[in-house]
Amino acid sequence: MAFAATFATLLALFALVLQHAQAQKWRTDLGPCYRDCTEDPEPRLCYYVFTEEIYSVLTGACGNCSRGVEEDCFREQCVFADGVERTVYTVNRQLPGPGIHVCRGDVIRVDLAVELPGHAEAIHWHGLPQAWSPWFDGVSHVTQCPIIFGTTFRYQFLAEPAGTYFWHSHSGVHKVNGISGPLIIKEYEPPHAELYDYDLPEHVIFLQDWMHVDAEFVLPGLATRLTGQPSDSLLINGQGTATSAVSNRTTLTPMARFEIQPGKRYRFRIINAGSLSCPIQLQFEGHNMTVIASDGWDIKPRRAQSLITLSGERYDVVIHAQRRPTVRAFWIYARTVGFCQNRGGTEQRAVLAYQSSGVAAPRTPPTAPPGIRLGRQLPTGTVVNTPGDCESESNVCAAELEALEWAPYCTDVRYGCSRADHLVFFRLGFVVEPPETQFSRGNYDRFLAFGPVTLTGVLNDIAYVEPSSPFLTQPGQAAFCSEGYIPRHCRGKQSCSCSHLVEVPYGQDIDLIVVDETDLNPGDNTTTLLAHPMHLHGYSSSFMGMGTLRDVLDGKERAAMVRDLYDRELLPTFVASPAIKDAMALPGGGWIWIRFHADNRGDWFFHCHFQYHMISGMEAVIQVGESRYLPRPPAGFPRCGNYRPSDY
Repeated sequence: MAFAATFATLLALFALVLQHAQAQKWRTDLGPCYRDCTEDPEPRLCYYVFTEEIYSVLTGACGNCSRGVEEDCFREQCVFADGVERTVYTVNRQLPGPGIHVCRGDVIRVDLAVELPGHAEAIHWHGLPQAWSPWFDGVSHVTQCPIIFGTTFRYQFLAEPAGTYFWHSHSGVHKVNGISGPLIIKEYEPPHAELYDYDLPEHVIFLQDWMHVDAEFVLPGLATRLTGQPSDSLLINGQGTATSAVSNRTTLTPMARFEIQPGKRYRFRIINAGSLSCPIQLQFEGHNMTVIASDGWDIKPRRAQSLITLSGERYDVVIHAQRRPTVRAFWIYARTVGFCQNRGGTEQRAVLAYQSSGVAAPRTPPTAPPGIRLGRQLPTGTVVNTPGDCESESNVCAAELEALEWAPYCTDVRYGCSRADHLVFFRLGFVVEPPETQFSRGNYDRFLAFGPVTLTGVLNDIAYVEPSSPFLTQPGQAAFCSEGYIPRHCRGKQSCSCSHLVEVPYGQDIDLIVVDETDLNPGDNTTTLLAHPMHLHGYSSSFMGMGTLRDVLDGKERAAMVRDLYDRELLPTFVASPAIKDAMALPGGGWIWIRFHADNRGDWFFHCHFQYHMISGMEAVIQVGESRYLPRPPAGFPRCGNYRPSDY
């Protein structure tokens, strides 16, 4: 009897321990469907509740976090970012928002409750094709009505295909203020499984560029200070430190920490959830990386010492831990490059810590931290994803990456790619309006202010504005424009502000080319020109080619030259089976060329993924198929539009 009682007590204790472990598991945001997909691939319904609200960094929930008490930083509902107080938008009072970790074939259901006073919202599931549910793609006034304050909207869609993705706001500048989080879909038989020992949720690296003011503070921009929309800091998994340029003091908040064991191989999933104008370069001190996937699609492995990502891009890399590490902690270093080098750049650090024999690794590495102001940088070596820097001995551009399994498009790698069935050709740029035009009576066109200069982002001289009702779910109710149809009110103007929609035929191969039509100057530093990350919803496309024509200073001449090369089938490519991507870096003064098969009917957003460029008009809608054949939303789907009754 005594043995039975003892055994029963042990069972009860085990149940309590298990219950506590499950609670801890939930609190680490792995969600209700996290599991080993190689052992338990059966589909599940995965239900999440997202509550979005205005919150603050370092509220009373954080205790003495700002004073260096690290355990207080991880108290319930504490958001500490880089230790600088500011207002932030959060989902479930977390930064980044809750992670979604599921298996391929699961059904994801998210109830989004919008508690942002005076705001409306839509959430985009970045990289997912939404082939069976285009109305849940999450673009206000394109695929759905905005979700207004005080209401709840349910998203439900299939977790397909496997890969590294993320979710984020597609309304205003909410994403800049923090509304985003990881979305990881694993599968039963990962193609590169032989290259790594562990694929752990704690090895997701979520990158955000970060400002110390609200995003709205610099929209459209200030005339005499904070010129443009520069980042003040970077965050790695919502964490980091910041050093004041005035006092030179560094905040005491903890950096992100990633633990590994000697001799093991780890898959890291890197997500650039940034919103601002700069690429981010990532390095692991003392470790090379093997790049195995881009934007959720597997590629042939490429070894590198550092990786550059632009907003919206995702890369999966394998880090091989040292068998006998000389030290037990190394720096992970992220810094802005490219255009941001003109301003000095911003940076953030995290720690790669070795665990062995139950002995905790040191809190920080013994080596001096890399830093821009410190004048110490890690060696870059071979860099993957340098925008436009193709055919370089030390760099690998995204157009040189090869899909792991994909039918070749090109018979000859260099100039053997014939044209597709249909071409969409975009000229991207900014229109500078003089003050007497921009601020004339009755003109309310959007703009960005860079000091005294006002700019409008355009594609084919059209600055996108939202239609009055969604193209997809209320077809035929909203007016639109295109390059061949410009409204009367735009005639004679440099650019037209209207709802830009481009129709492409269903079932055909589509080539999409974007050329940076910005005029250049002879003295421009070509390594720091502004690159634009272009994102296409609803599709993952073959990245056929990219390049620069920076010696062609006139933007219109550059665009005409690219079109001529394409027409003569002389636009260069680099590999027979290009990588599959949904976010592509358009080099400053350059061009990109992607191809997709138009088999996913819908209205799909195409835009620069820099938030302020997008808001200023650098976006369009690509409609696949005729309006009458577009998929219809579920019964009772919300509707919206203008209310203009006739005079009583």
